[in-house]
Amino acid sequence: MIRFFRRMVGFSLAVMAAAVLTGCSLPSYNVSDDGSPAEALRVFLDTFIREDYRQAGELTENCDFGDSLISAELSGEKAVSLKLAEVIGKSRSYQLTDNVRETDSHQAYVEILYTTFNLEAFEKDVTGKVENEVQERRYAGEEITDPEDTKDLITDIKLECLRTPETYYLTKRFEVRLVSRKGRWLVVISDDFYKALTSYAV
Repeated sequence: MIRFFRRMVGFSLAVMAAAVLTGCSLPSYNVSDDGSPAEALRVFLDTFIREDYRQAGELTENCDFGDSLISAELSGEKAVSLKLAEVIGKSRSYQLTDNVRETDSHQAYVEILYTTFNLEAFEKDVTGKVENEVQERRYAGEEITDPEDTKDLITDIKLECLRTPETYYLTKRFEVRLVSRKGRWLVVISDDFYKALTSYAV
């Protein structure tokens, strides 16, 4: 039974994350910078945080966010998905450090601190609380057998957890690589940085 609840939580969060990460695409517009790697990274991050994913993808060497961030239907969890979208949007922030190094005229590394909502931690916390609630009800003689009751329980616990979203904020340090292509600095998205950008949904 516990494995069933874990699968239910994991599946619903995976679908929910796919929809949230689609974002609300805003009209693209031309961005400019001062020609430095740090400024190019700043423009990329500002664009990404603005949820203009297609424009952000054009500022990278190896990502097309417009195609990789897919949408999904969230029947029965609209309230959760809307709240999660709001929480993730508000959680994203960054700080450029003074650690910038150009290895040559075509490659540079810029250090940043990037903060976002951690979906992995959220899923782990929700799963644990669902399991505890199920156990407590079982000891009280209240066995949950109806799938709809299960969904309602998971939804209620998610919404309760999202009352304090800062609990799941994670700040990590990244040394982001940029490469120069035809006089323009482009951001290279590493696997670890991609996980952070997608709020650890992948």
